[in-house]
Amino acid sequence: MRRRLSPTEVYPAHDPRVRDRFITVREVRTRIVEAGPADGRAVILIPGWASSAFEYRKNTPALADAGFRVVAVDLPGQGESDKPVDRSHYTVESMVAHLRAVLDAVGVERASLVGQSLGGTVAMAFARESPERVERLVLIAPVGLAPVRLASLARAIVPPLPAALLARLGVRAWWSFGLRHAYGDRAKPTDRDIDEYWAPSRDPRYVAGLLAFVRGVDWRPSAREVLAKLSMAVLVVAGTRDRLIPIDEMVRRAKWLPNAELVVIEGAGHPIQEEVPDEVNDALVRFLRS
Repeated sequence: MRRRLSPTEVYPAHDPRVRDRFITVREVRTRIVEAGPADGRAVILIPGWASSAFEYRKNTPALADAGFRVVAVDLPGQGESDKPVDRSHYTVESMVAHLRAVLDAVGVERASLVGQSLGGTVAMAFARESPERVERLVLIAPVGLAPVRLASLARAIVPPLPAALLARLGVRAWWSFGLRHAYGDRAKPTDRDIDEYWAPSRDPRYVAGLLAFVRGVDWRPSAREVLAKLSMAVLVVAGTRDRLIPIDEMVRRAKWLPNAELVVIEGAGHPIQEEVPDEVNDALVRFLRS
């Protein structure tokens, strides 16, 4: 039987290319992972649901090597950040406010945002509210651009559950199944990858926070007129084997963005930046430098 990784064992432990620290914003102790020169153009990495800065482990060093100041954020309830019990934290509006406070705390006035999955929804909402603070926008298999399969059903059937039962839901098998299903044909997650995703469930409030996200977030795609307001340069990265968000819908709706570029990666699944990091890194560096 495998054990959960401790806070000192999880990423970025043993990776000298990156460093992590904690800051407290909006009364939430928040972990950030940083790399690159302090005077580089800022790139903020926003993970998806049930994820953390670990999901960008194969991208952060490449961006730093390209001269960018990289800050990956564990949002409230995610990764090694605090896991508040107040459900008001688990909405897109709250996540946007939290992200804005993080940027203020680390001294970043303007940055490019990279959001994967639910992180894409947060990035788009931030860009709509504070376009003057967003240089460029990267959306990797983003929620909010196209419908999410079974999201409405999940939102309808997820009930409030007692703490004892929630703790029992934090078994490794759930994370193993979810991650293996999320990947496409180009690579498969390792046992260590699964352990990293599973590790935050050592906190009994973690699963409760994830379920609060399911109920607190509007998982429906943005309307055409809403997407049209994102006037900055946008890069959309999609995989043809994404089982969560239909590729055809992502391609169709990406055209509604006024200044968008679309990169479609054959055979890649939902966590594209993990599965085919070299292709994604090439696209990221080229786009962010242009």
